Amino acid sequence: MNYLAENFKKMDPLDFEDCILQIEKTFAVKFDDNDINKINSFNDLTNLTTSYLNISQVDSCTSQQAFYKFKRAYLFTQNINQKIKPSSLLEELFPKSNRREQIKSIEQELGFNLNMLEPPAWITYSLLGIFVLSCILLFDNTFYGVSGLLISIFGFYFAFKFGNTLTYHHVSDLIRSILQTNYHLCRSSESYNPKEIEKIIIEIFTDNLYLERDKFDSNTSFS
Repeated sequence: MNYLAENFKKMDPLDFEDCILQIEKTFAVKFDDNDINKINSFNDLTNLTTSYLNISQVDSCTSQQAFYKFKRAYLFTQNINQKIKPSSLLEELFPKSNRREQIKSIEQELGFNLNMLEPPAWITYSLLGIFVLSCILLFDNTFYGVSGLLISIFGFYFAFKFGNTLTYHHVSDLIRSILQTNYHLCRSSESYNPKEIEKIIIEIFTDNLYLERDKFDSNTSFS
């Protein structure tokens, strides 16, 4: 049994469904359940996705299109003349003092969320610790257990709502994330690149299921 098949055997079916849902969102398609049940490999899944797109194939690079789209939105909304490259540090492009306002204006220009902010790691881990401890306390003291759960739940909500820490380091990291979630909004609506689609599908599975990227290829089987 290959690496992927072994992991799929132990996997919760809901995790697989989550990956399929993200693929549908990324490429703006809706799969028929009968078609999904027929796929046996990533090659099958790639072919299925491209068949639903029903547009012409070209070899142009969508990551390059996404980069220039982000660059234009940044320069237009910030009204500055600054050199931006894939290797540029996001920390330099988005100073902490007005980071949230900058990102919001760029998102409005692009027409989709960038999801590039999060709370500091120490807050996330602290809230996670409170949540775990509260679950344990439920068995001994219901009041403190429930109180702790409410504190952690609302804490997570506000921490992520107002988080100001950058999730990614470089522009190239952000572009990769954009392609995983908004491929259809970055690409010309009249064409697609099948090689990119295969790569993005594999990245969705590796990132969401914590699998090893180097164990994958287009012929990797699910069984």
